[in-house]
Amino acid sequence: MLTFAYYAETAGLEALLYGTDADRVNKAYKSAKPEIEAGDAGYRELVIGKAAVDLATLGAGDGNAQAVAATSKSTLAETIKALDEWLKNHPDDKWAIWLKARAELAGGERKAAKARMKAAGEGDDGLVVAMIEHADLLVDDGQIDEALVQFDKATARSKDHPLAVAGRALARAEASIQVNEAIDELAVKLSANIGPRVGSYKNLASALANIGIEDYPKATEALRKATAVKPPNEARFWARVAWAHYTQGNLAEAAKARARIAWYGKSKAEDDPTVQLVDAALLLASGLPEKALDLASKIEGVRPSLLRVYALLDLGKAKEALAEADAIIAKAPENVEAAILRAQAKMVSSEGKERAEAANELEKLARRSKSKLGRHAYGVALLAIGNAKDAQPQLEQAVNEINDTSPNPLAYRTHTALAELLLEANDIAGAGKNLDEALKVNSGYFPTLGLQARIVLRNNEPDRALDLLNPIFNESAAVTPQLQLTKIEATLMSKKSAPKEKEAAKQALVALKDTYPNKAELARVAAIIDPALPKALGLPEPAGANGATPEAPPPKAPPPKRGRGRGR
Repeated sequence: MLTFAYYAETAGLEALLYGTDADRVNKAYKSAKPEIEAGDAGYRELVIGKAAVDLATLGAGDGNAQAVAATSKSTLAETIKALDEWLKNHPDDKWAIWLKARAELAGGERKAAKARMKAAGEGDDGLVVAMIEHADLLVDDGQIDEALVQFDKATARSKDHPLAVAGRALARAEASIQVNEAIDELAVKLSANIGPRVGSYKNLASALANIGIEDYPKATEALRKATAVKPPNEARFWARVAWAHYTQGNLAEAAKARARIAWYGKSKAEDDPTVQLVDAALLLASGLPEKALDLASKIEGVRPSLLRVYALLDLGKAKEALAEADAIIAKAPENVEAAILRAQAKMVSSEGKERAEAANELEKLARRSKSKLGRHAYGVALLAIGNAKDAQPQLEQAVNEINDTSPNPLAYRTHTALAELLLEANDIAGAGKNLDEALKVNSGYFPTLGLQARIVLRNNEPDRALDLLNPIFNESAAVTPQLQLTKIEATLMSKKSAPKEKEAAKQALVALKDTYPNKAELARVAAIIDPALPKALGLPEPAGANGATPEAPPPKAPPPKRGRGRGR
């Protein structure tokens, strides 16, 4: 029976650390448990082995997600109870302390888990795996320098420990430091099969590192391998899978990976920086930069800093975006995306010679970069400074010949910008085509959905425009003055609008009088209410009477496809 007990312990720990088979652990435990009671030789081994294997299998099992979650919550509660009972009389048992930390992590008690993990790794009898996993948590918190020191301490105790090698490579990839060294280390030191869990983290680190050096085909293959064979049911793993998909522009896959994240504690999980990062990214992909900025400002590291730059640019705060990008470059000079964003922010926020220099730098980065991100950035920067003529060919290049080697992770934004330009040129068919392409990639980007409503309205379908606008107006942070004016115009044009609704639309238009920048457009909509209203409001005389455009209305184009979902 002792043999079974010892086997249950070692195999249970192996299952938790390396993702190896759990069934053999349960068989050994069931064989030994009836014969071994508290206080007997082998009892400790059964406690440790059972806790380890139960933690290893949380979130797995047959049935729907709700049933699996309920079972996992019950299992975790029993595991914590058993560990607490053991630790009450054996408070210095490092393996039990470490397992309790892992249980707290699974329950969303992150602060307690981090402190307990640190304690399990301290002292002459400190566990190397606890040192490594404490370093992992430091990485999650954006404390890269401290984490790398901790990894070095762990490898001084256990040379080239596979979990330390994978963890350190992941840290370097995310911080954009020594990325090529990280790739080489993964290839050399983790060449052997050391279990599915290590393999998953190795391939995940490889995916993120290859994204950093713009080797996108290798990144895609590594990401596929990371989730192919028994991936760990750990929040920090699936958050990074979601982030990797997000950075490649695969927003549907990012959302699916985010949905895999779960905790099994009794109360609401504490904030996890890796999950907050993904949530901020998905907010940005939905066209909610203020919310994304607020969330990304709560976490540290290069990746949240990049999100803050994007959000600030979306909010028209180019100078603040430039300062944020400068800070990233100071920490991670090899980060290509940061260099592109810095040049974009500088081009938008400066004038004269300085703007010309920034434009030249951005154009060079666009040529050198393997992705289309540089072309997109150059195009939207030109738009931001009012140069629509030169912006259009840059944006067209950004969506031309997209492939695995030369992706555009922001294609939905590029197509939306092109649709806007074409709509301004009265090319409704071309605008609709680009809008459809944008919606294929990201059906939940509010600016795209708002533009869809504007195109439908231009196509003389006010009721459909209102239907498209309603869900946008349910998210107040997504509502722009331009969308307010679009809704006003659609309400005025709709034959279904009640007099009370039209009067409310008129009052809403009057409220925009002093703040809406495009006075000519405001005057055009005001003339729909009353041809004399623009003059009464101090607006310029509209180009066409009764809200009509000067040109004859174009023939109806096929309306853009309707889409709705979550979206970068």
